[in-house]
Amino acid sequence: MKRCLYCGFENSDTAEFCEKCGNQLLDNVVSTGSDPFEVPSGTEEAAAAEAEQEEAAPAAYAEETAPEENIDEAPAAGNDFAEGEAGLAYNAQDYGYAAQASAQQNYDGQAYGYSASDFPETPTEDEEESYIPQNRNLLRTKARKMVKNPLFFLAALAYTASVVLGILNVVTGAAVTNIATLSNTLRAQLGDVTVLKYVDIAYKFITEKDQLLVRGIGALTYIPGLMIAIALWMIFFQTTNKTEQINTSGFTFARVLKILEFIVVCFVLLAGIGVSVYNVVTTAAAKEEVFMLFLCVIALLVVILLSVLTIMYYLQVIFAIKLVRTNCKTGDNIGRFPGFVIFVTFLGFALQAASIVPKAPDDYIGLAVGGASAAWFLLITIWAIVYRSVVRNR
Repeated sequence: MKRCLYCGFENSDTAEFCEKCGNQLLDNVVSTGSDPFEVPSGTEEAAAAEAEQEEAAPAAYAEETAPEENIDEAPAAGNDFAEGEAGLAYNAQDYGYAAQASAQQNYDGQAYGYSASDFPETPTEDEEESYIPQNRNLLRTKARKMVKNPLFFLAALAYTASVVLGILNVVTGAAVTNIATLSNTLRAQLGDVTVLKYVDIAYKFITEKDQLLVRGIGALTYIPGLMIAIALWMIFFQTTNKTEQINTSGFTFARVLKILEFIVVCFVLLAGIGVSVYNVVTTAAAKEEVFMLFLCVIALLVVILLSVLTIMYYLQVIFAIKLVRTNCKTGDNIGRFPGFVIFVTFLGFALQAASIVPKAPDDYIGLAVGGASAAWFLLITIWAIVYRSVVRNR
């Protein structure tokens, strides 16, 4: 039988490795069956003498090698004894076994045919890149589920209803009446402020023109809104989880419409700033009351501030469309849904809800338009908040 010096397990004569701990055994040496650690002596005197010799051997060996031995280095494999954490141990070569590695090396996996390099502590670059498709697939799935979410469907439905009802409101002539009603309500609350003068001018200009022409032009102003509604439905129906690639023409269509709308809005903002500057100059030249000049300056500053915020809003809306499109198409993470867009849409809901109040109770179409617009802003705000919290890398 072959006894393993590392664990003491008795192995068969043909065993090459210990069946219990896995250490290597020699094929050409077979133990006699006796304990290799027992003293092979027939008398007590011989045993005592040999025991004294064994006790003196480590001390003599330490004295001989002390000047040359480094305490940090492991004992040489050829020594008869080795000083280790477990005390004195016989050298494996004295009993016909191959020199074994230290306990630390054995548990490092070398005795079992493995090495520490087989199990790296940190993933390699290739392993890190292998996780990217999984993260992309997860983010893409989340984004597509959000587009197919009932919130998005209801928001698109509310926006479409607001556009259709708005066209109906203009065609029936109720929109012109709403301008006068709104002007009178604001005048009762705020007094005869400067901005209401422009509202009165616009109302007088509209009422003096051919009403058929006015209503036709008013209906044409809703064409961009109608096209955006079409883009929303394209986005909703084109997005699916059944195929890896989806058609993103709806996103592209919506983004192009918003860019064109942004250009038009920029011209309107420039015109507003120009009118405000003109009011400040004419008021100062007329040497009117200082209070009126102060109001004109404040109005100019407000217009400039609103212009900056409007430009920021459109730029971030355009980015938000690109973000959702990229998330749904490839799963790439290019940022988070802009929080400023969420804030503005909620502000739009508050303003639309407030605009319903001054309208006449019998203006059913006007009330429906305001309610649908408020519902659109509220639903898209909630959807954007959920999208921002769900579609992101965790």
